[in-house]
Amino acid sequence: MQTRQPFMKTTVSPTTAVVIGPQYCVPFPVELEIVRTVKTFANEFCVKNRSGNTVFNLQRPSLSVHKRCILLDFSGNPIVTLRRKRMTAHNRWQVFRGKSDQKHDLLFSVKRPYVFHRNTKLDVFLATNSEENVCDFKVESFSDGSCAFYAIQSGNIVAQMVKYTVPSIGYDKDKVVVKVEANVDSAFIVALIMQNRQPSVTTPVSPTTSVIGPSYCAPYPVQLEIVRSVNTVSDEISVKDIKGNTVFNLERAPFSGHKRCILLDPTGNPIVTLRRKIMTAHNRWQVFRGKSDQTDELLFSVKRSNFFQLNTKLDVFLDGNAENKVCDFKVEGSWRNGICDVSDVQSSNIVAK
Repeated sequence: MQTRQPFMKTTVSPTTAVVIGPQYCVPFPVELEIVRTVKTFANEFCVKNRSGNTVFNLQRPSLSVHKRCILLDFSGNPIVTLRRKRMTAHNRWQVFRGKSDQKHDLLFSVKRPYVFHRNTKLDVFLATNSEENVCDFKVESFSDGSCAFYAIQSGNIVAQMVKYTVPSIGYDKDKVVVKVEANVDSAFIVALIMQNRQPSVTTPVSPTTSVIGPSYCAPYPVQLEIVRSVNTVSDEISVKDIKGNTVFNLERAPFSGHKRCILLDPTGNPIVTLRRKIMTAHNRWQVFRGKSDQTDELLFSVKRSNFFQLNTKLDVFLDGNAENKVCDFKVEGSWRNGICDVSDVQSSNIVAK
């Protein structure tokens, strides 16, 4: 079992940070836990205190593609609405009071300081900071899943988040714990966390999603690790389960220009062949059964959703979807943060993360 990392010690002078409302501030530090509400098909989270009582809920409608969500209090009343701006290179989000999206109800906005950077860094501007020359708060995330929240004026850490893993049956479950310092608006911190990155937890899906074969489906969530095999001349990648056992290998010939590769089972038997189409603007790949590249063995194809895109967006079409007007699955992620979601378009469920 992975032990929880301790929070960093804060030995600075107290900071009062009221953004959404003073009712969300208390004169002592507060620890909160963020968990997925797995009993619903909507994309929802709840935030609990150390006593296990729900203090906040985050509701993200399954058809909103994560572009809009609402933070609710424990009784279901809307506190703020988080909305992502379209066509913004810095991935700007705006947070409004209640269910509003009107400018006069804007409380604060969040954006990346740079278009490209390795760790997630966010600048937070209060609505009164119209010039946005200097941000009011800053969020910095690290590779271990933790992050810190700073008040720029005082330089103090006003909140911290850590993530740790709890082993469960068939898979590991991530838990996210947040420490909010005394006199700091906890609703404000929770809204920042939900905008920054959603916790990696399980999502309910339809009973069975089988494309290559039912033998690769399990009745419980499965966690896999992808590792490059550096001890071989050919360019190979292995996929391991949580016990370290190899379940798949991807073999790419060193002189193929990565235009063709084969997915193998643990004993080296070919499962599918991935082949990139030549002269395709949307970078289309086709996946065939076994070692074949014949049309009658085609299982599915993948292409970029748009010709130009900052984040990774892929459309997946099954072989039976001949017209290719609406994709069957969608992949959406960020190569900067190393995360992506795979969604079933018909049900709007996330089938993998």
